[in-house]
Amino acid sequence: RSLCIDTHMHVWSGDADRFPFADPNYAAPKIAATVELLIEEMDKFRITHCVLVQTICHAWDNAYLAHCLNKYPDRFRGHGLIDPTDEAVAERLEYWMTEHRLIGMRFSPIYYVNRDEWMTSSAAVELWKKAETLGAIFNFFISTPQLPKLEQMVRQFPAVPVVIDHLARIDLKQSDPLPEFQKLLALAKYPNVYVKVSELSVLSPSAAYPWSDTFAWVKRMYDAFGPDRMLWGTGFP
Repeated sequence: RSLCIDTHMHVWSGDADRFPFADPNYAAPKIAATVELLIEEMDKFRITHCVLVQTICHAWDNAYLAHCLNKYPDRFRGHGLIDPTDEAVAERLEYWMTEHRLIGMRFSPIYYVNRDEWMTSSAAVELWKKAETLGAIFNFFISTPQLPKLEQMVRQFPAVPVVIDHLARIDLKQSDPLPEFQKLLALAKYPNVYVKVSELSVLSPSAAYPWSDTFAWVKRMYDAFGPDRMLWGTGFP
């Protein structure tokens, strides 16, 4: 049968004793999203494979993600989370990839506005060097103003595949989004950079399905990156 791969799905544990949330005071999500429920949904809608992206619920502890990968090795690949401000971030990458089969990490500069110096720090250089040796794939949840910093690393480490989440959360509600969007389009010249066409419902100024006011911007992405460097993801659940 043909492949249908969702590149952006989330799961969290239904057993907080075995796989606790990162913060003991964290309110559990109101909906369930165990790996068993995800498998049911995937089979129902003929999704053959997916990339699981670690959620903030479990933060830097990727144990449940690793559990899912071990339980269903033929269906999933996994992107974990590690603390980007940790001086030993390269070692953490190696641990989760070599010991628990993760394919790389997701980093979220968007949560570190005005304090994202770690993106180009000496520890980050070691992280990217380690990524080269391990064959890691990096996933960035990032805002458009932060893209020039990411470009510095992309230029320096062309062997590391980089995926930009959610069209870099471009603010389409501003009067002229193009200047910011150009920062994303500028990365198209690097063959190791890919873009996820996802969360259009968040980007859409009208927020009305099928979010057609985002389509012209998706077309710009297509023209710049081409279909082979555009990835689809639902953001389940």
